[in-house]
Amino acid sequence: MRPYPPRLGVIALAAALALTGTACVPKKKKSRKRGGGAAAGASPSRPAAGGARAMAAGPVTKVGKAFVIKPDSTSKAVVSLDSYRTLPVRSGTAFPPENGAFTVFSIRIKALRGTVHYNPLYLKLRTPDGTVLDSTDGNAPFVRLASEAAPGDIPQGRLISTAVVLDARMRPGTRLHYTSVLRQVVATWRL
Repeated sequence: MRPYPPRLGVIALAAALALTGTACVPKKKKSRKRGGGAAAGASPSRPAAGGARAMAAGPVTKVGKAFVIKPDSTSKAVVSLDSYRTLPVRSGTAFPPENGAFTVFSIRIKALRGTVHYNPLYLKLRTPDGTVLDSTDGNAPFVRLASEAAPGDIPQGRLISTAVVLDARMRPGTRLHYTSVLRQVVATWRL
């Protein structure tokens, strides 16, 4: 028996991925109701056949702490962690969180001097047991939010607001680090 031609295998893989769905997260519209409405957040994937129920999103934890950073000798910026929260996850998703939850961090960066480079990989989460996670660990790469900014340069005077999703459950003693291009920690938040 002859093996399938390589093109047929790629087509079959693409079809299988299309049938299972991807974990794209659409941006939800804000509710116009006063004092309630839909909670902000997103669902990282579609429910399984048979109507699986969604798990509740975690509460928003406000942080609001900013640091002035100097990522290199020619640039200076203010980086702030506004808040973080757990995303709701539907049972039966194609890519559930490997570490117990998807946590989204709301970050703002303003370039004060020079051009500041931004990359979501500059955010590193250090768990109490010493494990370091970033946006490529676990199933975080399969969760996309409309509020995520792509890597790039921030010109002087500009501000970006972005969300970064990590495959991590928050525990007491967890720290979030912001690192430079050279992987040096330039800001730390105790969560």
